[in-house]
Amino acid sequence: MSQTNSYCCNHTLTSNRVAARQTGGGFGGAVVCLCHRDDVPQLLNAVERDYTQRTGLKATTFVCKAGTGLEVNNNG
Repeated sequence: MSQTNSYCCNHTLTSNRVAARQTGGGFGGAVVCLCHRDDVPQLLNAVERDYTQRTGLKATTFVCKAGTGLEVNNNG
Protein backbone atom coordinates (compact mmCIF):
# COMPACT_ATOMS: atom_id res chain seq x y z
CA MET A 1 0.00 0.00 0.00
CA SER A 2 1.41 3.38 -0.93
CA GLN A 3 1.94 6.09 1.64
CA THR A 4 -0.70 8.34 0.05
CA ASN A 5 -3.18 5.48 0.04
CA SER A 6 -2.61 4.99 3.76
CA TYR A 7 -3.32 8.72 4.33
CA CYS A 8 -6.64 8.38 2.50
CA CYS A 9 -7.46 5.22 4.43
CA ASN A 10 -6.59 6.89 7.73
CA HIS A 11 -8.97 9.71 6.82
CA THR A 12 -11.58 7.05 6.03
CA LEU A 13 -11.37 5.79 9.58
CA THR A 14 -12.28 9.21 10.93
CA SER A 15 -14.99 10.21 8.45
CA ASN A 16 -16.47 6.94 7.05
CA ARG A 17 -17.05 8.89 3.84
CA VAL A 18 -13.81 8.24 1.90
CA ALA A 19 -12.72 5.30 -0.24
CA ALA A 20 -9.18 4.93 -1.59
CA ARG A 21 -7.55 2.71 -4.20
CA GLN A 22 -3.96 2.54 -5.43
CA THR A 23 -3.49 2.35 -9.20
CA GLY A 24 -0.38 2.04 -11.38
CA GLY A 25 1.68 0.75 -8.47
CA GLY A 26 4.87 0.35 -10.51
CA PHE A 27 7.35 3.20 -10.83
CA GLY A 28 5.17 6.18 -9.99
CA GLY A 29 1.54 5.32 -9.59
CA ALA A 30 -1.36 7.15 -8.06
CA VAL A 31 -4.07 6.89 -5.46
CA VAL A 32 -7.71 7.58 -6.27
CA CYS A 33 -9.73 8.80 -3.29
CA LEU A 34 -13.49 9.07 -3.56
CA CYS A 35 -15.28 11.26 -1.08
CA HIS A 36 -18.28 13.48 -0.57
CA ARG A 37 -17.75 16.96 -1.99
CA ASP A 38 -17.98 18.45 1.50
CA ASP A 39 -14.92 16.41 2.52
CA VAL A 40 -12.66 17.47 -0.38
CA PRO A 41 -10.90 20.40 1.37
CA GLN A 42 -10.18 18.36 4.51
CA LEU A 43 -8.93 15.36 2.52
CA LEU A 44 -6.70 17.52 0.29
CA ASN A 45 -5.19 19.28 3.29
CA ALA A 46 -4.50 15.98 5.07
CA VAL A 47 -2.93 14.28 2.05
CA GLU A 48 -0.80 17.27 1.04
CA ARG A 49 0.37 17.96 4.60
CA ASP A 50 1.05 14.38 5.66
CA TYR A 51 2.69 13.30 2.39
CA THR A 52 5.16 16.19 2.57
CA GLN A 53 5.88 15.62 6.26
CA ARG A 54 6.58 11.91 5.75
CA THR A 55 8.39 11.94 2.41
CA GLY A 56 9.78 15.45 1.94
CA LEU A 57 8.03 15.49 -1.44
CA LYS A 58 5.09 17.60 -2.58
CA ALA A 59 1.91 15.67 -3.41
CA THR A 60 0.26 16.46 -6.71
CA THR A 61 -3.51 16.41 -6.31
CA PHE A 62 -6.40 16.72 -8.75
CA VAL A 63 -10.05 17.23 -7.87
CA CYS A 64 -12.52 15.71 -10.32
CA LYS A 65 -16.22 14.98 -10.38
CA ALA A 66 -18.26 12.31 -12.10
CA GLY A 67 -19.77 13.22 -15.44
CA THR A 68 -22.72 11.85 -17.35
CA GLY A 69 -20.60 9.22 -19.07
CA LEU A 70 -20.19 8.43 -22.75
CA GLU A 71 -22.70 9.86 -25.19
CA VAL A 72 -23.00 8.64 -28.79
CA ASN A 73 -23.92 11.23 -31.38
CA ASN A 74 -25.21 9.63 -34.59
CA ASN A 75 -26.03 12.97 -36.21
CA GLY A 76 -22.90 13.37 -38.17
